[in-house]
Amino acid sequence: MIQHGFRDRMRALIWATLVGLGGCASLPDAEEGAAAEALTDRMLAAIGYQNWTERTAALSFTFDGASRQSYIWDLRRRLVQASWDEIVVRYSLNDFRAEIEEKGAPVSDPAMRAELLAEANKKFVNDSFWFNPLLHVRAPGAHRGLVASAQGPALRVQYSSGGVTPGDAYLFRTDESGRAVEMQLWVSVLPIKGVRATLGGYQTGETGVSFPTENSLSILSIRMLDVHMYASYPPAGQADPFAALAASGR
Repeated sequence: MIQHGFRDRMRALIWATLVGLGGCASLPDAEEGAAAEALTDRMLAAIGYQNWTERTAALSFTFDGASRQSYIWDLRRRLVQASWDEIVVRYSLNDFRAEIEEKGAPVSDPAMRAELLAEANKKFVNDSFWFNPLLHVRAPGAHRGLVASAQGPALRVQYSSGGVTPGDAYLFRTDESGRAVEMQLWVSVLPIKGVRATLGGYQTGETGVSFPTENSLSILSIRMLDVHMYASYPPAGQADPFAALAASGR
């Protein structure tokens, strides 16, 4: 029933990695402390992170990679709408209350609801990370360390908790402005460790937050389409897609 889902995307990523890359790299040692936090501050300033936390109420975008799915992410109310194929899942990040539809009809079967909700959340965790990985470097459970390299200082971020795959680690390298342009991945879903990804095509959203629109992992292109950032949500004159879900949580 679930087509082009998270598992299919991971298979495509693994295939692209095996085709395009030839070997593993060890996770480098990193030193936590003031220098790592200073580099983090510089990288976050380069993307307008303060505008993310203070001015951005919601985000909508379409993830176009090994599969395509669209999202509305209400940051203030911590609500998400994930849409793919003919499935729409609206749910709360706090308690996972959910409204689930297939072909416009509510899904009532408990097993199917649980499967679709889990699939939606996996998609959202993956795709919102790729939207801009730097938005998550100070998430709960993130440990930051400075890595010295021939290309200059780099930031290692490892997650001890959170997301769906705790233990994953990433190494970010920046351009002269401080924006991340390369990311290496040590993640459980990829058999080759230290895979390199590029982050490019930076644009700035309506609330002043920059994000990469053209990313690549080996031969796989990952694009962000139809991106909109909202200072308030829903916008004036538009219906609230989360109205019923928000009301049920009061």
